[in-house]
Amino acid sequence: MSHNLTHLDGKAQFAYNAQRGDPWHRLGTRVTGDQTLAAMLEASGCDDTITLEPAYAMTSEGFVEIPGTRATVSSKYGPIKAVGTVYSVNGQQRRDLARLASEIVGRSGEACFDTMGAIGEHGEKFFAYLRFEDLVIDPNGIADIIKRGLIVATSYDMTWTNTFGATNVRAVCENTVRMGMGNLSQAIKVKHTADAAERVGQAAAAVGYAAAVEAQVQERAETMLRLDGEAALTRALDALWPEGETASAVSMNERATVRRLYEEGPLNAELVGPNGWAAHNAVTEFFGYFAPIRGAGSDAERQHKRTEAAVAWDSRTAAKMIRASEAILAGV
Repeated sequence: MSHNLTHLDGKAQFAYNAQRGDPWHRLGTRVTGDQTLAAMLEASGCDDTITLEPAYAMTSEGFVEIPGTRATVSSKYGPIKAVGTVYSVNGQQRRDLARLASEIVGRSGEACFDTMGAIGEHGEKFFAYLRFEDLVIDPNGIADIIKRGLIVATSYDMTWTNTFGATNVRAVCENTVRMGMGNLSQAIKVKHTADAAERVGQAAAAVGYAAAVEAQVQERAETMLRLDGEAALTRALDALWPEGETASAVSMNERATVRRLYEEGPLNAELVGPNGWAAHNAVTEFFGYFAPIRGAGSDAERQHKRTEAAVAWDSRTAAKMIRASEAILAGV
C-alpha cells in the first residue's frame, strides 16, 4: 500500500475535510469542514495513548525482561518498537502535538484540522495538516491572498522526531508527509528524548513560529514584486517546460498556457505589474486550475478536484512550484 496508512478492522485510520477535496487514495473518513482536535482525533483513529512498557525476550526458560530497554505500546494498535530508557512520550502524545500545532497557527480550540492520520502497521507514525489564516501580500496594492498550511508529524518507533513546519503540501499519506517535511524552509523539531526544559522551549518557539513564517513568505513575495516580470517568467518556464527539439507538444502547450495566464490571468502582469510576483501567480494559477488532473475521468470529477483545496498541492506539484519559485528568485 503506497499510502501506508494504518488499518484497523479493514478501515484506514485517516480523516480529511472533504470540502477541500478527496485524497488520491480515497481512503479514510470523510468529514465536512475543518474539525476540532477532539473530533479529528476520533474520526482518524488517533485518539489512542502511547505508553512505555517493559520489553521481553524469549529464552529457553521463557520470557525474560530485557534490562535497560522499554517498548512503546499503543492502547489501540498494540506494541510498536523497543526503545531506550531515555525515550519519552510525556507531553508527546498525538493529541499533545496536535494541540501544540493548533496553538502555532493561532487557533487553539477552534476547528482548524484539515487532515489527520496514522501510518504503519501499528500506527507507529502520526501526522496532521492544519490551515494557517490566509496571508495578504501587498495589502495596500494588489492585496493577493496566499493559502498556507502547517504539518505536524511524529513517530513512536524512533524514525521521525516531533516536527512542525509550514508547507503547501496537503498531508494525506506517508509520501506527502515526507514531501512536506522535506521542503520545510523553517521548522521546529524536538526529539522524544527531550527533557522537560527542552519541551518548554519547543512551546516557546511555537509562539513565534507563525509570525516568522509569515515574515519569510512576505519577504519572498516583496522580492518578487521588485523583479522584472518577463525575465522571471522566462526563468520559471525554462525550469519547468524547457524548449528544444525534445520538448513535447503537451509541454509546449502548458508553457503557452502559463504565459497566457501571465498576460491575461486573474493576477496578470497588467493588474499586478510586470514583475516576478505576476510570473509566480501565473505558475500557481496553472497548477491550481489548468494542469491535467490525474485520476479524474469525468467533468464532475475534474470540477470536484479543482476546489479551493487544489492549492494544497500534492508532492509532485509542490516540487515543481518550489523549482519555479527558485528560478524566479534567481534573478535577485
